[in-house]
Amino acid sequence: MKKPATRRLAALLVADVVGYSRLMERDDAGTVARLREIRVNLVDPSISKYAGHIVHTSGDGMLVEFGSADASLRCAVEVQRAMAERNSGEPASERIDFRIGINLGDIIVDGDDIAGDGINVAARLESIAEPGGICVSGNVRDQVHGNIDATFVDIGERQVKNIARAIRVFSVALDTVDTAQVPTPATTGPLPAAAQVASSSLTLPTMTVGVIPLVALSEGAAATRQAESITRELTAMLARSATIIRVIPVPAAQAKAAHGDVAAARALNVLYLAEGEVKEEGESTRIGMRLVNGITGEHVWSESATLNQTETPAERWRGLHAIVWHLSRALISAELRRITAQPPGEDLPLDYVMRALAVERTEAETPGKAREQEALLEEALRRDPNLVPALVVLARVLFQRVNYDNQVDRDRVVRRINDLTAKAVRLNDSQPTTWVLRSHALMFMGQWNAAIEASGRAMRLEPFSSGLLSDHAAITTLSGRPQDALALVQQALAQDPQMDVHSVVGEVYLLLGQYESAVASCERARALSNDQLSVELVLAAAYAQLGDHRNAAVARDEVLRKVPGYTIAIHKSKGYSANPEYLRLVEDHLYSGMRKAGFAEA
Repeated sequence: MKKPATRRLAALLVADVVGYSRLMERDDAGTVARLREIRVNLVDPSISKYAGHIVHTSGDGMLVEFGSADASLRCAVEVQRAMAERNSGEPASERIDFRIGINLGDIIVDGDDIAGDGINVAARLESIAEPGGICVSGNVRDQVHGNIDATFVDIGERQVKNIARAIRVFSVALDTVDTAQVPTPATTGPLPAAAQVASSSLTLPTMTVGVIPLVALSEGAAATRQAESITRELTAMLARSATIIRVIPVPAAQAKAAHGDVAAARALNVLYLAEGEVKEEGESTRIGMRLVNGITGEHVWSESATLNQTETPAERWRGLHAIVWHLSRALISAELRRITAQPPGEDLPLDYVMRALAVERTEAETPGKAREQEALLEEALRRDPNLVPALVVLARVLFQRVNYDNQVDRDRVVRRINDLTAKAVRLNDSQPTTWVLRSHALMFMGQWNAAIEASGRAMRLEPFSSGLLSDHAAITTLSGRPQDALALVQQALAQDPQMDVHSVVGEVYLLLGQYESAVASCERARALSNDQLSVELVLAAAYAQLGDHRNAAVARDEVLRKVPGYTIAIHKSKGYSANPEYLRLVEDHLYSGMRKAGFAEA
């Protein structure tokens, strides 16, 4: 006799392969084989590890039941991070990505089958998720316990197909935060009034900012759409501006309550609020932005900018980017002041990163300074091995050790940089600066084509960034192609005539044998910054090649002041690139010029 159907609460995970039809059309046998291998070696073991039960599968998806929201989310995070690692370096057409949705809901159990509204909600959440991403319902977010190495972004209430009620949806950010040490944000309903939230003594997570939708001061639907568009652009730019900044978009439904309300920051679990207005003024749009301290209500920073309707996409990007750049610098400066004022014993992992950045601002580069930063960052990673800001900043600090510390074990440091940057892009591949560091690490490892590709990834994330074009030019130079690098620099200057690319173009001209142009570029770079070792090296070599021994000696002495005992052998030991054509050009133009300038050989 068949048992009657029963009901129970279950955590339901729905996963689907992104672009399955396209993959099958391209290579059906290969796709099936790859998916089978992923199931056998990754997905099924992870489901088993967290005591999940596969209810049923299709060619491109599966439904899995877990005993708890905690177990289902841990499984999903583990699978998506492993898939991101597998996909690292794969061309877009070859990637296999999953979307995952998780819901905690009531199900009907009928023999070996289950059904019910809870499954439908999980399926709709899966459809909302980004490729490689996870979306969960509000009740999953509420029920998660323990130190799950992920954070949640409230993307608001969604009305989904065949579900009458609105579903509160959270995306799972896989760039890590230790949730055991961070208070959880409010997850349902409107922002509470001040009387309903914690007092100002509440500890809020470091380097967090909630971006409130900009208010349209002009009337009409077009003005509203303009404000919404600018909000999206500024939010995305701020999220890409630095790995250390965690950006929380404020849902439009909560925006009115959030403006000027310190309670909103506590409800969103952020230390700062970014807010502002947009106003149409004839043929231009005026943007006003403010950064507000979420505990005190103090206005930390404010700025206004004007966008003209006739501007090109690149000009518009630069206008918005300038606002974001100044906002992010103001946020970092405010947080550096706050962190360095508190006793070290209270530090969380990210606070160690902030202390390392504070050391960076104290004086010119020295080996001792880099070692102090390295110790702070290693401590941050000991406490949280997947803290992306620590991985990125430590990689940058180690690059400086290669540059300035003559006693450094280069091979060990380069291996460490390679490991750090590889892990950083696996955990968070949406940051241009992370890909820039990865490109330099690959260049150090002798992987020139991969270095160019990584640099290209950075440019694709910010296609109008003249700074990234300049960095791509530097990588191209290290690949032994200075003529191609010169074209990239000229493209960067065409996009932004005020861009400081002089140090890069100086080396390019030197390797092309155009010594007068190298001197002119490096003298401009020297006027803008007096702390670039590479500029002084190029100047010393270029002046010496031109027979100007007095100015060559001035540049040589500046190099020796920055790094006492610097020799040609030390420069060679840095191993910036082992590309044969680059080595030939450096020998012909840089090292021969350094010899003429009076640098010792060893």
